[in-house]
Formats: sequence, C-alpha cells, structure tokens
Amino acid sequence: MRRYYKVLPSAVSFFRMGLGIIIPVCATKGLWLAAAIMAVVAIASDWFDGWLAVTLNARTRIGAFIDPPCDFVFAAGLVAGAIFTGLITWTLVTWATILFAVTWIPVVTIPRGVAKKIALAINRTYYVMVIFGLTALYCYKALGSDAIFWVIPAVIASALGLYSSSRHHG
Repeated sequence: MRRYYKVLPSAVSFFRMGLGIIIPVCATKGLWLAAAIMAVVAIASDWFDGWLAVTLNARTRIGAFIDPPCDFVFAAGLVAGAIFTGLITWTLVTWATILFAVTWIPVVTIPRGVAKKIALAINRTYYVMVIFGLTALYCYKALGSDAIFWVIPAVIASALGLYSSSRHHG
C-alpha cells in the first residue's frame, strides 16, 4: 500500500487556502455568518494539519514549504474581506503590516538556535492575534452580542494553532 496519507496535512493546508479565497467573497456579499464559520474552521485547520503531520508521521518538505503560503492566503483573505467591507481601515492594515515585517525580519535573518525559536514564537503569536482579532470581528458582525458563542471556539482554535505552530515550525 502506498503512503497516500502523507498528503493529508498538505490537503488540509490547501483547504485553508481555499477558505482564504472564499471568506472575503462571502464578507463582501454580506454573508457574515458563513464567513465567520469559515474563519473558525480555517483557524482550526491550522492546528489540524500540524497534528496530522505529527500523528501520521507525515511531515514532508513540501508540507513545510506550502503551509506558510496557505496561512498567508487565509490571513490575506480575512484582511481583504475586512477592508472591502469597511470593517477595518487601510491605516490599521499599514501598521499591522509594519509590525508583521518587524516580527518577521529576525525569523529570516537569524540562522538557528534559541534566538530564532524566540523570534518565530513572537511572529507566530502576532499572526495568531491578528487572525483571532479579525475572526472575532467577523463573528461580531454576523451575530452581534451572541458572537461570544463563536469567539470562544476561535480562541481555542487559535491557541491550538499557536501550540501546533510552535511544534512544527522551527
């Protein structure tokens, strides 16, 4: 039997990328509940692909290579939906981008060791905070004061994603 299971984590990553493309479309059409649910599912998928890779012993170079771009497309989709609907401003996006660059520079310039792990942890924590914040906005837009019922799973999924990221990135 061939090892087809080795592609499962990458398939989950590509699924997240697809959600990152669909979410802003739903947001711009006013389908906030669909966008919020997809955002929570996408956050959970960030944990799930890492868990699959470790559990199935399916870590691959291709998987390690495609996971960050899939994360980026998802994050960019959340940001695009929020910008195009007026949920956030370009000024906020500019500052968030500057902060992301400041946290990313040490990750790509420090070769190895504890300093690189610390830089990566800071970068991933910032990424998760931005993703969670945008997901919370989507949930609030969809549900108003009842958003807490979706925000709690988003917090849990974000924490799991951050934990997973610390285990399989770096």
